[in-house]
Amino acid sequence: MAKRLLRAAVRVFGTVFLAPGFAASQAASTSSGQAYPNKPLRLIVPTAAGGGPDINARLIAGELGKQMGQQVVVDNRPGASGIVGFETLAHAAPDGYTMARLTSNFTTNPSLFVKLPYDSAKDILPVIFESSGTFLLTVTPALPIRSVKELIEHARANPGKLSYGSVGVGGPHTLAVELLKSLTATNMTQVAYKGAQPAITDAIGGQIHIVCDLMVSILPHVRS
Repeated sequence: MAKRLLRAAVRVFGTVFLAPGFAASQAASTSSGQAYPNKPLRLIVPTAAGGGPDINARLIAGELGKQMGQQVVVDNRPGASGIVGFETLAHAAPDGYTMARLTSNFTTNPSLFVKLPYDSAKDILPVIFESSGTFLLTVTPALPIRSVKELIEHARANPGKLSYGSVGVGGPHTLAVELLKSLTATNMTQVAYKGAQPAITDAIGGQIHIVCDLMVSILPHVRS
């Protein structure tokens, strides 16, 4: 089992595309005789620009805008394990004009935080499963490490000295590395970021040592 899990590519949770009050508000707009949509829509992304969720959201926004005949504006709200973005969505007017491309933190946060500023079951309505992704485990070029085996050996020889970038507590970036630590009895230090792209930038520059992120956002850096 450990051998199967400790691969460079780590399969992670899928994501969900959600909106509050979407169906009800659309029906209300239609019944009132006013065409829907008659103004730009907002698509909240609970991470910083440049990461996998943001890239996917912008692809969705572009195509959705064409199909609906209105601009779809991407609104990045990073921070606090996605809670900033989730709360923004939950408290938005339920008029069918605010949606979000949520991350897997939405499903893990209720188990990790005693109190949240929204009700996951009541305040947000799931619309469609959008995608799942594969994570890639990468190491800064400043370290002489070229395999997972070498990474484990280095971590064991230097307990607590390796750092890894995460996008908040409980996200797939964190869980993937924490699983690696648990299975290999190693100790690495978490460094939290508001988005994956700043963590990738710091790993490239050697400020942190490890980043585990979606291939869509990190593979171009690996290839270059």
